Amino acid sequence: MFGDLTHPDDLARVMTQLQKSIEGKAVYDIEMRILRPDRSVRLDLVKRETFERDELGKPLHMRGTALDITERKRWEESLKQTNDVLEKKWLYAWNSCERKKKSSFKSVNWKRSVSWLVV
Repeated sequence: MFGDLTHPDDLARVMTQLQKSIEGKAVYDIEMRILRPDRSVRLDLVKRETFERDELGKPLHMRGTALDITERKRWEESLKQTNDVLEKKWLYAWNSCERKKKSSFKSVNWKRSVSWLVV
């Protein structure tokens, strides 16, 4: 069932991380794509909290959390694209002023003045 829910392009990476976690070599903390029943894709942030094991130490099942981060990732990408556009426009304005030798604009710290836009 787990493999049926995982996006095929993520399955090998997810299973490798899961195996390392079972062996105690890594923490299972991974972003992965999940296939919904309608075959649409969502992004999940999955964190394992504990493995319940039998008396021989064999894992029986794991407990953890899965958080749908699809919208967060869309917003992050949108903000990054907007920031890239604004930075290019700001640099263009800076370079234009440099060419015109406008000293009043030279003193502006452009990164600080748009820091509220930087993701």
